[in-house]
Amino acid sequence: MFTKRLFLTACLFWVALPALALPTQRVLDIQHWQTPQGTPVYFVPTHDLPMVDIAVVFDAGSARDASKFGLAQLTNAMLDEGTRGKNSDQIANALDALGAEYGASTSKDMAIVSLRTRSNATQFKPAIALFTQI
Repeated sequence: MFTKRLFLTACLFWVALPALALPTQRVLDIQHWQTPQGTPVYFVPTHDLPMVDIAVVFDAGSARDASKFGLAQLTNAMLDEGTRGKNSDQIANALDALGAEYGASTSKDMAIVSLRTRSNATQFKPAIALFTQI
C-alpha cells in the first residue's frame, strides 16, 4: 500500500514538474558611463513600463556631520521645503498633479534624492524640471 502511494506521488510529481519549473531569468542591460564632470551613471532601459526611476546618491551622510550631529538629515529633509518660486505645498501639489513621487533619505555615508515619474514627455519634462529645482 505504501509503495503504491509512493509510486503514485512520484508519478504526479513527474507530471507536474514542468509546471513547477522556475521562470527564466531576465538579463538586464545595465549601461554605464560618466558625465563630463566625472559622475558615474548607471542606466537600465526597459520598455515594459512607462516609468522612469532616478536616484541621485551623494557622498554625504551623518559620518560627515563632524560635531554638528543631524546636519545631513536636516539638510536632506529641508530639500523639498521650497525652491525659488515654490513653497512646500506648491511642490507637493505639482508632484501630485504630475503623478510623480519625490523621495529623500540619509544614511551614515550617503544621501539620496529620488524621483519616479511617467516617461511620456508631458509628465517627464515638468517632473525633471521640478526635481532639478529641488
